[in-house]
Formats: sequence, C-alpha cells, structure tokens
Amino acid sequence: MKKQYLPSMVAALVLVGLLAGCDSNTTTTDAAIRRDGTDLQVAICRDMIVNQIRASYKGPERGEEWTSFWKVKGSYGFKSGDRISSDAALAGMEGGLWGSPPQKSGGRISISFWGDSQENTIDGIFRVPADGLSEDGWLRTNGSVTDAPCD
Repeated sequence: MKKQYLPSMVAALVLVGLLAGCDSNTTTTDAAIRRDGTDLQVAICRDMIVNQIRASYKGPERGEEWTSFWKVKGSYGFKSGDRISSDAALAGMEGGLWGSPPQKSGGRISISFWGDSQENTIDGIFRVPADGLSEDGWLRTNGSVTDAPCD
C-alpha cells in the first residue's frame, strides 16, 4: 500500500521544487526601464492614476538587502507609453531620488507604481544585464530588450 503513494509523492515534490525555483519575473509587466545618462528612465505601459512610485535596488552579491533609492507620493495621471526619469519632478507628486540609481551588472531593480487599488498596481523586478542598462533599448522584466518600451 505504501508503494502506491510513492509516485504521487515524488511527482508532488518535483512540482514543488520546480515552482520554488521559478523566477517570478518571467512574464512581462506593464513597465520598462533604461539608462538615461546616470538616471533611470521608466516607461509605464498602461493608462492609470498613480498615487505612489517606489524603486529599490538589490546588488548581485549574496546577502545584499533591498535599498530604496526613489520614492514619490501624490497623484499623477499616466498614459500608456509615458516616460519619466528618476530625477524629474512630477506635478502633484512629492518626494524624490536619493543619489544616483544603482545600475551594477547582475543587480536587480524593483519598480512599483501604486494606484488606488491592488488591481491598479504595476510591480516589476528587472535584472541588470552583464553589460549594464542600455540607453538605446528598453529592458523588460522577462530580460528582453526592445526598441520601444510598450510593445
């Protein structure tokens, strides 16, 4: 009787192992990033009213913690395709950037646009490529680089 359950248990353990090893950022979110000199440029790829923008960075070294580097609050209406730079002031938003956005190869940048509800939120984690962020292409959360931010 115990041997009957063994294949099911093995299958369940394999499935749990596969899911635990999945990168949660294999899908593309409604945002893209690129370098704009020493600043970070972010494109938002849907219309929404944003109440808060937050950005954090986690370096590539094991044990590094997430560090916030950009936070603004208020209310701003974005249209799909709008682009903002981390050093730009947005009318109706307060807060700002704490130093230059880190862009070390292999690090991760987390960007969150919070709207008025959980359904009206964009969260994305972007892994900085080995050659750094491009000024020409837009990095998506799935690791692809596109010519336009909202393809």
